[in-house]
Amino acid sequence: MGQQPEEIWGVAVMAPKQKNAADKHCFGDCGKISMGGVIADDMTGGLFVCCERVCPYEVETIQNYGSTMSFDRPHTVHLRLLREEPNTEVQRPSEAKVALERPVGRDRG
Repeated sequence: MGQQPEEIWGVAVMAPKQKNAADKHCFGDCGKISMGGVIADDMTGGLFVCCERVCPYEVETIQNYGSTMSFDRPHTVHLRLLREEPNTEVQRPSEAKVALERPVGRDRG
């Protein structure tokens, strides 16, 4: 039987509408983003990995955005969409539509 996938979150640090928030938080005050490898993704320009389950700057997570293998283990990738200011209200899915420059695909393989 195969291994259960580990969950990771991909952050589109190169997407024009995500860059400022990623620079400020992922590379700034949080600093927990992994730059050890980029998950190739044509829709976003590439995803850096975050293993934190909770992010105060998250607008929305697109669940099961894709999957990848790393260190011979399967990983389920969730796309994390960011805002520059911390989350203080309930997430609204409509905010995700403006979080990236381009629309994102859910069925990634």
